[in-house]
Amino acid sequence: MVALLLTAVWASAQNLRASVSNSKIGKSEQFRLVFEADGQTRGFTPPDLSDFEVKGGPFPSEQTTIINGRMSFSISYTYVLQPKEVGKFTIGPARAEVDGTSMKSNPVEIEVVKDEDRPRDPNDPYSIATRATFIKMTTSKSNVYVGEPVVVTYKLYYRYNISDYQVEMPELSGFYKSELEVENRRNSTEIVDGVQYNVATLKAYMLIPQKSGDLAIDPLVMDAAISVPTRQRDFFGRTVMRSVRVELKPSTRVLKVRALPPAPDGFTGAVGRFDLELNVSDTTLEGDEGVDLKVVINGNGNTTLFDLPEPEIPSYFEVFDPQYKERVTPNGSGIRGEISTTYLLISRYKGDYKIPPLRWVYFDPEKEEYVELVGDEKTIRVTSGTELSETGASGTAGAPIAGKEPVRLLNRDILYIKPRIGVLKINHQMGTNWIWMLILWVIPAFIFGWLGMRFVEKQRSTPVADRKRKKARKMALKRLSEARKAISSGSDSFYEVLLKSIDKYLGDKLGITRSDMNEDKLREILSQKKLKDEVIDELLGVIRRCEFARYAPTGSDEDKQQTYDQVVNLVLSMEESF
Repeated sequence: MVALLLTAVWASAQNLRASVSNSKIGKSEQFRLVFEADGQTRGFTPPDLSDFEVKGGPFPSEQTTIINGRMSFSISYTYVLQPKEVGKFTIGPARAEVDGTSMKSNPVEIEVVKDEDRPRDPNDPYSIATRATFIKMTTSKSNVYVGEPVVVTYKLYYRYNISDYQVEMPELSGFYKSELEVENRRNSTEIVDGVQYNVATLKAYMLIPQKSGDLAIDPLVMDAAISVPTRQRDFFGRTVMRSVRVELKPSTRVLKVRALPPAPDGFTGAVGRFDLELNVSDTTLEGDEGVDLKVVINGNGNTTLFDLPEPEIPSYFEVFDPQYKERVTPNGSGIRGEISTTYLLISRYKGDYKIPPLRWVYFDPEKEEYVELVGDEKTIRVTSGTELSETGASGTAGAPIAGKEPVRLLNRDILYIKPRIGVLKINHQMGTNWIWMLILWVIPAFIFGWLGMRFVEKQRSTPVADRKRKKARKMALKRLSEARKAISSGSDSFYEVLLKSIDKYLGDKLGITRSDMNEDKLREILSQKKLKDEVIDELLGVIRRCEFARYAPTGSDEDKQQTYDQVVNLVLSMEESF
């Protein structure tokens, strides 16, 4: 009886077996869990895998073997798992019906340790992959002031082919961030500890800390499959490659951010190096004439993140709402460019008026001190208009002058509409010819002019974002034609052009910037637009492929053409959904 029982247990264990690729693994390491059954299998039920993250599977694989006329059948189910926590875990038995008999597999013990504590076999594929592939994060500065720009760069170092990867973008909380355009994403090489690596810049950000203290700069995390060589050879003597999944994650860097010294009056948060200008378009005016007063700050630093100074304008001018403009570009040392505020002043009273010197303060992190800038005093002479008495204006400052309607602005010109309309003197000798000229020329010209003005008004009143959204499809197909030319010309810029076309289309259609186009944010926005999940998955997959292909070895022209066709179909599909 005991012998029969042992035989039954042994047979059960043989007919449904569980095994793992490694029983001791690092926390960021992935492993394979395989269930094998000998015989016809039904109703396979896996064990509880809640202690692990299922990266893939179950992947079924069937095999039929005929030996000496006898047929045997086997099936296996493979899972790719990654631990969630450090510790010892037991994977319970799976259950299935094998050849009509209900069976369960053996339990499996797994020990998960910290990555640095995992014993390394130098020939282990995981060890080879982690030595051959890593991400390095660098910062332009390690010690800055609040508001002082710093650049962080994430670079990928690799020796073997990378595929099927996912990237988790850093949050970078506590900073104002702006993504920098990476000028050259092509492969370069670097020697690290005597070993040559291919190097690609994944992302670069310009960060401006918003508070003092030790601020952590989040790492960029990549989960990828690395093809590493093994000791095995194929039929032709070539090295057999094995794909190993690893998590690439640089260490978190801490930026020391110092608080600014006590600020003097006039400081509005500017940190960097700047120049100040106060300009007027004209210094001599006639009554009721307009002049532009412009405050300009240019330089390099946390430009756009502070307030411009306001000039003291004499009350004898009528002042319209100021116009703010900026022409700036984020770069490796901050935001470089020019910001300005332009005030339109209307001269109402005769006299000489002074605009006091404009004072403004910024903090120079190199000098570690505040710098005060002073704009020149400006004098505006009004040669005509209502006279001023010794005690002040004879009329109310800023009030419209009698005999004229309120000012109308057309771009920068100022026109007045006079209430008196002159009388048109008609030469009676013109007779019928004048009437026909009025009918054939003047009236049509007036109608077409009115229609033209209405069209221009409508175009100007339509927000830029709406105009871009309407033209997004047309512009996307136009840009994609450049990518197609890159295929026929054999240019290596195909994926670069293709990705820019996708970015521009999504930016125009959704009204978002490039820095908002991380996967999670993009998926959220597209889901809100009721785009199907399969279309979103396909789009994100294409974006990942194009991003990596800019610095990974390029594919064939056939692969490029397929990718091009896929993007065109995606654009058309999204247009229908939107």
